[in-house]
Amino acid sequence: VDVDNQVILDGSLIYSVAGWFKVTGGEGRRFLWETSDSNWAISAEVTPAGTPKVFARLADGTSTSADTGVVVNLNEWYHLAVTFNSTVGIAHVFLNGELQDIVFTPEIPVGVGTAETVGFHIGSYRAGNGRFFDGLIDDVGVWDRVLLRHEIDYLSQGQAIPRPKRLEVPVEIVITSVEWVDGMLNLSWSGGAGPFRVQAQSELGSAEWTDVSDPITESSIQINPVNASGFYRIVQP
Repeated sequence: VDVDNQVILDGSLIYSVAGWFKVTGGEGRRFLWETSDSNWAISAEVTPAGTPKVFARLADGTSTSADTGVVVNLNEWYHLAVTFNSTVGIAHVFLNGELQDIVFTPEIPVGVGTAETVGFHIGSYRAGNGRFFDGLIDDVGVWDRVLLRHEIDYLSQGQAIPRPKRLEVPVEIVITSVEWVDGMLNLSWSGGAGPFRVQAQSELGSAEWTDVSDPITESSIQINPVNASGFYRIVQP
């Protein structure tokens, strides 16, 4: 698959990329995705040893990479996600939702963005004419931000990438009903577009909001609260 447009801006300091893949054969370097035409600002492959490896090419001409070291099985689906943040010099790799205990080499320089790109290839490398992936690839996404851990968990559980939100027409989420039924708290709301996250605080402004459930697509939820009172809110990933 060839994407003729940029998927990230030149000099991007932050991005995330994620997708599913299943190796059915092949040998050598088999690329899952890579930016084109001459720079690999975003890149991922299955190595000749059968391990997923990711790369980033930076605006100063340097390149950094990290090999998961995990040999993937043939005919088995895997979810790969990468978060890159050069504002703090940190990048992470997730395989099937699990953070891999690996580091990028060399270290990501702080404040150096990505190299120039003009497009994006899925199933091949930057030239788009070789190192083809042998297998299946699905639900590839690129973001201009760092995906949060719960978002990576959501995707790695087999959920589809949510449609981009229409930022020019924001829709307010309004809680429409709060009821106690047999010791359970029933919340309903309107507005927005799923998935939703329901979060709680014991004392308003005194602590971080915490998730009380996995992301849901419905506009209602039944909660068994630890305490008889609390503060709740509905947010979108």
